[in-house]
Amino acid sequence: MRRYVLAMGILMLAVVLLAPAGAAAQGFGIYEYSACQMAMGGAGVAAPCNDGSANFYNPAAIAWDGRLLGVAGVIIVPRGGFTQDVTGATSDLVDRYFPVPAFYYVQPLGTSLAFGLAFGAPYGLSTEWPEDSLGRFLGYKSKVEGIYIQPTLAWKAGDKFAVGFGLDITQTRLELKQHADLYYVPITGTPYTFGTIPGGVPKGTDFADIKLKGESMQIGYHVGALIKPSKQFAIG
Repeated sequence: MRRYVLAMGILMLAVVLLAPAGAAAQGFGIYEYSACQMAMGGAGVAAPCNDGSANFYNPAAIAWDGRLLGVAGVIIVPRGGFTQDVTGATSDLVDRYFPVPAFYYVQPLGTSLAFGLAFGAPYGLSTEWPEDSLGRFLGYKSKVEGIYIQPTLAWKAGDKFAVGFGLDITQTRLELKQHADLYYVPITGTPYTFGTIPGGVPKGTDFADIKLKGESMQIGYHVGALIKPSKQFAIG
């Protein structure tokens, strides 16, 4: 009976741990911060690479990195277009190239402690369309920049266990641009808009160019743990 209960408990735990998670779009997130991690499909939480990128993927693992300086980067090249079903009119994204660098530094502090410092932009990208594009009234430019500075401390207990904790010092910038359609602009003192009055303007009449900018600095934190029961198995 005990063996049966133990077996059922192990089976239920396996189902919970191995159950597939829901997939979601990454949006403005950038996860390509190490060639090694990209080669492994981003499985760096439990299997960190020895290139300093653990400071981003799992800060506990820098306890095993040793002293190093790492530099990584990618170039993002957004391309795309839109075709309106009714008219067949098309718009294409403005060609842009976005270099996204990352820097890592790890310094052991004795045999059990390590200090890490990472600099990168895990959230940031821009999409830009021509000002006369079909979607200009929804937005023809969207730009998000999130610059992260991450000082981290990690502590390990032998070769089996480590924990890491650090700060996320973040500078975030936002820029949005869109045109306003005169058709929907209300006429003061009346229930009408410039498009609904007799002889009003047609839909798609450019009226104003709206620009929204903002920036903020925030401080958060990141924490990670890494357990290595054997050379073939690890939990992060």
